[in-house]
Amino acid sequence: MDQDRTWHTLMNYLKSNNDNVLKSLTGLLRNLTVHARNKEDVAIKLIGPVLQKLPEDGNSSSPSNEVAANICMILNNLVVESSEAPRQIVNHNGLRKLMNIKHRRDREAEKAVKAVCSLLGNMWYYKSLHREYKSRGYQKDAFVFN
Repeated sequence: MDQDRTWHTLMNYLKSNNDNVLKSLTGLLRNLTVHARNKEDVAIKLIGPVLQKLPEDGNSSSPSNEVAANICMILNNLVVESSEAPRQIVNHNGLRKLMNIKHRRDREAEKAVKAVCSLLGNMWYYKSLHREYKSRGYQKDAFVFN
């Protein structure tokens, strides 16, 4: 019961546009997802709201690169432990946002780009989702880096 209230409170803070609040909150969520007991439940509750914070295109400066990197690490923590997480990312149209981060070339985005590359590689691990990825126009080379 207390955990549900805590998650609800944290989700309310995700509505903030203050970058300092988002940096702290996404850092906290990144750490919490490492130790969460039921990662599938967490994935269902968390993935939609955190994906909403990512920019629609690769040129946006909001949220900061640090927040984007934290979000990718949150998602990665969930993906490596739960097959529901990549499914939720696809269902919330997160692939396009992740691919936009992957293609950033500015030096400040380096941490976010590394985090998203790790996330995408782990998403490709789930063979049962390959057809879904391909139906959205993404092939293996979009996920795996040599």
